[in-house]
Amino acid sequence: MLNALPILKTLPCGLLEVDADNRVVLWNQWLERWTQQPAASVLGRRLEEIFPEEPRLGPLLAAARASGQPRVFSQVFHKYLIPVVLPPNHLSGFTRMQQECHLAPIETRPGHLALTIFDVTPHVVGHQRALELNAELGNARDRAEQALCALSDQKFALDQHSIVAVTDPQGRITYVNDRFCAISKYSREELLGQDHRLLNSRYHPREFFRQMWATIGQGGVWRGEIRNRAKDGSLYWVDTTIVPFLDATGKPAQYIAIRTDITEHKRALEQLEQGARRVQLENRIREILLNSTGDTLYADVLDEVRRFFNSPFGFFGYVRAEDGALVCPSLTRDVWSQCAVADKSIVFPRAGWTGLWGQILLERRPLFKN
Repeated sequence: MLNALPILKTLPCGLLEVDADNRVVLWNQWLERWTQQPAASVLGRRLEEIFPEEPRLGPLLAAARASGQPRVFSQVFHKYLIPVVLPPNHLSGFTRMQQECHLAPIETRPGHLALTIFDVTPHVVGHQRALELNAELGNARDRAEQALCALSDQKFALDQHSIVAVTDPQGRITYVNDRFCAISKYSREELLGQDHRLLNSRYHPREFFRQMWATIGQGGVWRGEIRNRAKDGSLYWVDTTIVPFLDATGKPAQYIAIRTDITEHKRALEQLEQGARRVQLENRIREILLNSTGDTLYADVLDEVRRFFNSPFGFFGYVRAEDGALVCPSLTRDVWSQCAVADKSIVFPRAGWTGLWGQILLERRPLFKN
């Protein structure tokens, strides 16, 4: 052991030696620096006197002498054999040095003990930080799994209600859900790689889609109602929201379109509007019948019908009481060209209700046709 002391003196560790009465006979420069106590102030003093706040010193030294064997023990987290106070602003955050101590008898000097103290504060801090990072990683993993689970639940709920599609910046479809396939009547394989022009019903003007692309191309959210054409030619309406997802440069990386089928809603609105328009037309015709003269009566009614329906086709007629024939005193040129005309008015006898206009009457449809 004596041969090792010169070597230990050169190492960056605390080294002290006590005699059989626990009086300090060696106190190296590292202990001087750590404890702020020079060797001259501690040599010859009992170790218990130097550190009275540590009652374990005496029993530990006695046990080491009794066993005759070296002992190694760590002194961390508020358990210190040799308490070394760290500066208040120490990077570790500890108030005391975390230590690993080696206590061993000196064979050539009976009763003497050598105590070597290593500063393991950085290792303890690193280990503690590793444990904290591992805990943080575990928490982050748990949060990620919860977020993925929540996202999966949200996607499931969205797929049950909405028609969803994802496109790349060029508008090519990269994802569609089952409801998109169902309403468009295209398979997923037929849709992927295509753009939405495949569904264009030609109902909206080009400016409608130019404005849409201008909005989402600048990172804005676009909302609107679109009429599409399915694979079988049927038309359907969707209330649409398109959200651009931006890349690190602020440019759209993909677009997510979320749609709701509003076909029945639009159809109901159309029926309500048609009903309201017919009531307006009927009221206007009643007004004409009350206020127009006999010479202009039929022409005025026909003009009103044509104006209302914005159609070149139209005629006005009535069923003659005496023989039940359909008489049309006023009709448009387009209708005139399709009928055999005997005089100013066209008469469809009851037995001769054939062709387009006769079929209208037989089916009890209105006598004005859009």
